[in-house]
Order: sequence, then structure tokens, then C-alpha cells
Amino acid sequence: MLKRLFTPLTLVNQLALIVLLATVIGVAGMAISSRLVHGVQGSAHAINKAGSLRMQSYRLLAAVPLGESDQKLLDEMTATVFSPELQYAARHDDQQRQLQALQHYWQLELAPGMRRAQNQASVATDVAGFVDRIDQLVTAFDHTTEERIKHVVWIQRIMAVGMALLLVFTIVWLRARLLRPWKQLLGMARAVSRRDFTQRAQI
Repeated sequence: MLKRLFTPLTLVNQLALIVLLATVIGVAGMAISSRLVHGVQGSAHAINKAGSLRMQSYRLLAAVPLGESDQKLLDEMTATVFSPELQYAARHDDQQRQLQALQHYWQLELAPGMRRAQNQASVATDVAGFVDRIDQLVTAFDHTTEERIKHVVWIQRIMAVGMALLLVFTIVWLRARLLRPWKQLLGMARAVSRRDFTQRAQI
């Protein structure tokens, strides 16, 4: 068993190993890139949700003082603040604390304050502060997205370099293991046709 393991690989096995290595490089690169791109998509959805939060905040402010018919606006706002997209992105971008602070601010301060407000001026500053928190969260998502995109670009570059090096190695290997011996065999065949049996091929 050990003897077989340490025996030099045959030509076919060496070629199979090169193909396997190229496949592994390609699959590994695609898997890592796919994971990073999935994270980018999650951040993009979260940024869209955050943009929706801004719009809903100003729509609520415009509706002050709120009546019973405006409860739907409050419910929609709460659903967006606690949306799965935002929570997923915050978890994967390490922004859970910032999102939780935003959620608590809405649930404990801004929402009750807007229910009590009799005019827009009394809550305009609070809404502006809430929107500022949203902007900070969006900036964090943007930064993480940019970093992921940079990582994808670098992975693609590393893959390209790896495949190029493997291609160069394969060409050199083919010349050494196939082309050169083939030329030697052709030389021997020509020598034999001339009844010259002194030629030797080193394969």
C-alpha cells in the first residue's frame, strides 16, 4: 500500500490531477464569491428597507396629529423597523446593536410621542433624529457592501492568477512529458528506418 502511494504518478494520473486542481480552484472561487454576493444582496435589500423607513417617517410626520385612521401608518412603520431584511443584514454586517437602538427608539420614544403629538413641530426634531439614526445604519450597510465587493474583486483576481499559473505549468508539463518524448520517438523511428539502432529515447 505504502509502496503504491510513493510510486511516481503515471502520465494519465498527473493529467487528471491537473484537471482536478483546476476544478477545485474554480469551484472554491465560485463558492466564496457566491457567499459574498449573497451578503451584498442582503445589504441591498436592507438599504431599500431603510430608504422606505425615511419615507414612512416623513409621511407620519405629515399626518400629525394622528387619528384612528392613521394607525395603519404606525403599523406599517413598526413592520418595517422590525423587518426580517433589516435584521438579517444587521446580523450579517455586525450592526445588530445599532439596529436594536433604532428599534427601541421607535418603539419606546418616537411612536408614543407621535401618538401624543398635537402638531408637527413638537415631534419634528425627534423624527429628524430618527432619520439620522437610519442614515447611520445605511452608511454602515454601504461600507460593508463596498468591502464585500472589494473582496469579490480580489478573489476573482486571485483565481485568474491561479488559473494562469496553472495554465503555464500545464503547457510546460505537456512539453516536457509529451512533446519532447514524442519528438524523441519520431527521431528513433526515422533512425530505425535507416537501420540505425544506436538511437535511444529518454522518456
